[in-house]
Amino acid sequence: STASPFAAALRILEKGEDTELQTDGTALFLGDKLAGYLSADQSTGLLLMRGEAAEGTQVAQVEEIGRVSYSLTGCKSDITVTQEDGQPHFQIDVSVTANLYELDGVPGEQLPKDSFDRFRTTLEHQLDALCNQTLSACVTEYHCDPLNLGRHLRNQQTELYHKALDAWPQ
Repeated sequence: STASPFAAALRILEKGEDTELQTDGTALFLGDKLAGYLSADQSTGLLLMRGEAAEGTQVAQVEEIGRVSYSLTGCKSDITVTQEDGQPHFQIDVSVTANLYELDGVPGEQLPKDSFDRFRTTLEHQLDALCNQTLSACVTEYHCDPLNLGRHLRNQQTELYHKALDAWPQ
């Protein structure tokens, strides 16, 4: 069970006589065959779980605050494998700093005192849901391992790895 390769999916846009190349998510491979595509959001989820998310503008809708624009920096991740009922259990911890830089709202309007806590909670829930959706797409839908889960299993739970090897998608 080796890691599944992945690469930026590119799209060619033609604008009159000009041609532009844009990234359009992530292509996932199973061996040397294309297995599927992750959306731009899912690509962010993949990079977060790999600890490789680069700085980029994001927007969150926060209750009683409105739209909040922010960027993520200092992304780190850690994958821990434990055994539960004879099955591998993967814990993926992601740590990232969010830098707020814009709030939609009425100028001069006072924010609720717990605004930053609300933002943190909203962001944690959104990123958790994004990572779970991305992991499900990679493993369940496309049968790919771009997070090196097989390597983590082998390194952290060697005996369980050998038991699971026959069932692990190639």
